[in-house]
Amino acid sequence: MYLTIKLKRSEIYIYWAAAIFLYVHLVGFSPFPEVNYGRDVTDTGGGNRLRQIIFLGLFLFTIMMLSFSKLPKFNFLLQNSSLVLLAFWFLLSSFWSDEPEITIRRAIFFLIVCFIPIVLCSIVGFRRFIKINAQILSVFIVLSIVCSLVFSGAVHRGEVFDTDLNGAWRGLFSHKNNAAIIASISGFIFLYQYFEESKRFWLLLFLLTLFFLLLTKSKTSIALFLPVVFFTWWLSKGLLIKYFCSFMFLLTLVTPLLFIFSFNYLNYFLIDNPELFTGRSAIWQVLLEAISGNYILGLGYGAVWSAGEYSAITNFGFNTTSWVASISHGHNGYLDIWLSVGIVGLLLFTFVLFKVLKNLAGVGDFSSNEKFLCLSILFFLILHNFLESSFTVYYSPGWYFFLLTYCLKFKKKASK
Repeated sequence: MYLTIKLKRSEIYIYWAAAIFLYVHLVGFSPFPEVNYGRDVTDTGGGNRLRQIIFLGLFLFTIMMLSFSKLPKFNFLLQNSSLVLLAFWFLLSSFWSDEPEITIRRAIFFLIVCFIPIVLCSIVGFRRFIKINAQILSVFIVLSIVCSLVFSGAVHRGEVFDTDLNGAWRGLFSHKNNAAIIASISGFIFLYQYFEESKRFWLLLFLLTLFFLLLTKSKTSIALFLPVVFFTWWLSKGLLIKYFCSFMFLLTLVTPLLFIFSFNYLNYFLIDNPELFTGRSAIWQVLLEAISGNYILGLGYGAVWSAGEYSAITNFGFNTTSWVASISHGHNGYLDIWLSVGIVGLLLFTFVLFKVLKNLAGVGDFSSNEKFLCLSILFFLILHNFLESSFTVYYSPGWYFFLLTYCLKFKKKASK
């Protein structure tokens, strides 16, 4: 059976910790939840207590596993200093946040969500951790297809606010866009496993995932999926990877600068085209209005969206776009980072991304399959974040998958 892998007792614990973490993080406690577009923003910001307790328990478990491992603790901290610095800046933003308690709580959980997979991967090693993820994700994808065929709740139906959602599959997940990003990156992982093991089982899973992805009707993920697969597979076999990593880093770094220098033109363009990109134009108009007065420090990590009555976004754009406050993100990861933690936070994030790309483009002993996997995830997420928001959003599936590429540095498992 493909689920049978030879593990030491400690690795079995890690396997189950990863399974619990992925289920809580990607699926949650209520499969097929109702999509509530008319929610009152005052009802948000409280968080899910059970999820927080489970994350705290897993965090304590990973601390225990780290203490038992032979990983040099101080070096481990130095290895992840860029991510720790980013989390520290998020925490620091509570001093100017309108909702400091929410900012502190979400910054702490950002650090916890980063810490858990990084520690687990550092102990068992990158390849083993990816295989564990592949096995768990395969269960999610198969169950999502079965549920979409059997249960009406696994398919969007009766949507009034956004009728385009009707008929879109979401499987176990909360929304078809989440289902699509999970399916896309699961597909990259399954294909990686096929390249590694040459087992047709993984190829079959890849095809099933593609089938599920198409039925989510998520335009962004569907449009990106196959081009990213073919391009990064070709790139991983050649010598151009260093130049492509530089291009991806510059793309991320230059994007906010383009927004700054073309601010007035872009703002007028969005006003004239409010329905562009299925309504995202109206959302970005509000974001740019908010950024214009808060571009250095931002409004506080986690205080912009779904932060209760005083969510920072409610102070902007209410003349024509009051519905924007009822959504959970700004549909552009780079603008969302900029608005929440300022240009300083955005530069700190690009530094984390730079470290990942530098590691990937280095002369290290990474196989072409490992380069394919990390390149495909990174390229997909960098492009995906122009229309969706997942970078630095601790509860987003996209951020977890970004952390997998970050974990490539832990190719060799720690000895016990």
